[in-house]
Amino acid sequence: MQETEIMQRKGNPAYGISLITGSLLLTITMLLHPVGGSFEHLIRITPVIIWTHSIAIASIPLLIYGYWGFMRCLQTDSPVSTLAFITICIGMFSGICAAAVNGLALPLFINNFNDATPEIIQSLKPILTFSNSLNHAFDFIFIGALCISTFLWSIEIFKTGNLSRWIAYSGMALCLVLIASLFQGLAIVHLSGFRLLIFGFVCWTIAIAISIFKKNIKVTHDKTFIQS
Repeated sequence: MQETEIMQRKGNPAYGISLITGSLLLTITMLLHPVGGSFEHLIRITPVIIWTHSIAIASIPLLIYGYWGFMRCLQTDSPVSTLAFITICIGMFSGICAAAVNGLALPLFINNFNDATPEIIQSLKPILTFSNSLNHAFDFIFIGALCISTFLWSIEIFKTGNLSRWIAYSGMALCLVLIASLFQGLAIVHLSGFRLLIFGFVCWTIAIAISIFKKNIKVTHDKTFIQS
């Protein structure tokens, strides 16, 4: 059997490393994420805002690569797994947009008004409100994509049996908790709710990464490998 096939059966460790590294960076972002406040407060914490959101943006390519490897480990030609990967990519792109709007564009914009008069600051409030609404829109897309992709991959884990079923159970439970939270009217896009959501998905992602390290992934192939 070819060496590349053996590596795919075992799971490339780089996929797990990328998932864990990206998850840790995302966790650091959530822990250091500053709380909003007045215009003057936002100006004072501009460096913190930029750095924390830059860390979040840096985590996205690592997570995408790791999820791509996870998809390959499950089953490369599975439409369910492929759809989940496309969905998570859309979510990650929305996450980048949210971080760019709220963590880069906004602080760079307000930093130009460091010595602004109260009248000018008052005139900027509609712009700040729009920026906040745009950020929430991207957050909702990000959250929805995470939920859908997690649910689809949980189905795929059940179908293939390539990973422990408790990962699928926990993924579905996470999606149900999110849906229940939305119906209960919880502010999931606000910082405290968003932190809990991200920590939940980070734990699920790290569990996948550990499984890639520990378990030999069974891969079904149509090709017959001939020993020479």
